[in-house]
Amino acid sequence: MKALLVSLLLPLLLAGCTLLDFGGDEETITGPAGIHEGLFTLGIEDSVFEPCGRRERWWVTGDDDALRTLAGAYVEAGNRVIFARVRGTVLTGGDYGNFDRFEKAIEIASVEVARPLRVGDCR
Repeated sequence: MKALLVSLLLPLLLAGCTLLDFGGDEETITGPAGIHEGLFTLGIEDSVFEPCGRRERWWVTGDDDALRTLAGAYVEAGNRVIFARVRGTVLTGGDYGNFDRFEKAIEIASVEVARPLRVGDCR
């Protein structure tokens, strides 16, 4: 009896899963390009920018040369968080990064400053 019930309900459950909306169709909203200051961290699976004055973490993407500059400064700082001033565009309305863990991303066009943290940065 249980096998019959399962064989009848399983196709209905599978069909129902195709009707569910799991997201991913959100419209990406792009803000104006600008100068952003914050903290940059480079991890095994993440590159993260934490803008000064906000409690947010943005996925980092952008120009290869700019990303190499940030990564180089990070390594020079002993693989510790660095201060960065970048020119870029903030992207919202999407799922960014590994496992879509970030609601925002910053597409970096250029790096103006990338250095070890100093007292008073992002205060």
